[in-house]
Amino acid sequence: ATLFGSGGSGITTGYIVLTVQPVATNPFAGLPPLIGTVRISTGTTSALTALVTDPSSEFFVTPTTETAVTYTGLAITNDGSTSVNVSVEIFAGNGVQLGSTTFALPGNSSKIQLLRELIPASLSHDGGYVRISSPSGLNVIAFRGNFTSTELIHLPLQKLP
Repeated sequence: ATLFGSGGSGITTGYIVLTVQPVATNPFAGLPPLIGTVRISTGTTSALTALVTDPSSEFFVTPTTETAVTYTGLAITNDGSTSVNVSVEIFAGNGVQLGSTTFALPGNSSKIQLLRELIPASLSHDGGYVRISSPSGLNVIAFRGNFTSTELIHLPLQKLP
């Protein structure tokens, strides 16, 4: 918001595209390394994670929690130009599937929701894992927090090799 002059009053989500080109005319000059971060925050807490675009067709998140006081959130992004079907499945710690949902995610868009909003059967779940999959590559960020806004952590994603 500060970068584009809106004074911080309206932007809460969005994205920026950087096009980087070498300045030098030296044929051996390369692109400079860029490192970005993503901050997910509430009024009193925030979690910071590296911004890595490493799309995959399958991600696993663990441990996950959906109770009266804690939640798990997912941000799923389709960087492609065409719509893809995304499946989200939640499993208990013993491997039993608690529920699933499938939705279409348009190209160049994101879906950001709590796990309980995506799969109502996930409520009262603590300690299992979530599988996010699609025929095309996606980017996913996962986080966990509590409704008193005293805890918010980034959950690392796992991919099959």
